[in-house]
Amino acid sequence: EEQAKKKGLEEGLQEGIEQGLQQGLQQGLQQGLQQGIEKGIEQGVEKGLAQGIETKSREIINNMLKQGFKHEVISSITGKSIEEIKKIEDEK
Repeated sequence: EEQAKKKGLEEGLQEGIEQGLQQGLQQGLQQGLQQGIEKGIEQGVEKGLAQGIETKSREIINNMLKQGFKHEVISSITGKSIEEIKKIEDEK
């Protein structure tokens, strides 16, 4: 009887450990996946905004060039270097 209790206790303990590990792993994977999705969305939004700002900046620079603004003036207004402005100008 004592041997049976000991064996039952060991089996119950082993089963509890296995269930605990499985539940912990599942919960960890779900949290990791959720955090990964949130981080990916956040990075995507940031990248999209940066690209939109850059596109608009280029559009403004091109319009200023068409209006005859000097590179120095465009640089002062947009914060872009003269080299960047010349590169945008050359891409037209």
